[in-house]
Amino acid sequence: MQKYTSRLTTDGIYKFTELMMNESPRISCLAVRVLIDVVRHQGDSPADISERTTGDRGSTSAENMIKRLAQLKICEIEALSGDERVGQTARKQVYISAFGAELLGLKLR
Repeated sequence: MQKYTSRLTTDGIYKFTELMMNESPRISCLAVRVLIDVVRHQGDSPADISERTTGDRGSTSAENMIKRLAQLKICEIEALSGDERVGQTARKQVYISAFGAELLGLKLR
């Protein structure tokens, strides 16, 4: 996965909310919070993003929003391999996608 840099602009947020309004008219503040957190902390886990955006590491609403953004191709969720011998599940990392970066006006690092 690639990391994008540069500042998130109000124009980028406007384009994002416009896309979300067309796809899901009941856009929430949570969608914007999750998007901003993913931009700031690319490569973090959904649990870390949930903790920062809702205060609850196990928040299903934040994790569902991450999945929704992935369905819209705004972000990508990468599963890293876990140690199956000890029953660990794969760790996930969330990144902005190329489409999301273009939508938001971000550049590659």
